[in-house]
Amino acid sequence: MGAFRVLVIDDDSTWFELLKALAELAGYDIEMENVQYLAGAVKRLEQERFDLILLDLGLPDSVGPVGLKKVVPVAGAAPVIVISGLVTDDRARDARDFGAAGCVEKGMGSGDEFIRQIERWLPKPSAS
Repeated sequence: MGAFRVLVIDDDSTWFELLKALAELAGYDIEMENVQYLAGAVKRLEQERFDLILLDLGLPDSVGPVGLKKVVPVAGAAPVIVISGLVTDDRARDARDFGAAGCVEKGMGSGDEFIRQIERWLPKPSAS
């Protein structure tokens, strides 16, 4: 099996680099691509298939569930995980209602939740 393809739709390049490092430390063979604008992400998803999509709800060209409404229809079979600075029960429920497969709150301790989401949606790496 080749590398898993993950699209990270987030305008914070530091967060993207952190997610990439966490996935590699967890032993995943992963190709991560970062797109910082919703419009560019929709174009990428219309052209390419990904195994997992991480979507920030606060982008320069989109705020709130609008991003989910545009990404989910072009995501194919890839689960869309919301990454946000503030995840409340209501926001998580709203995200699921709009088609998100899960939510991860950015901040301290979110690395473990990110890895749990990867493990949930992508097969675990084989022990070598």
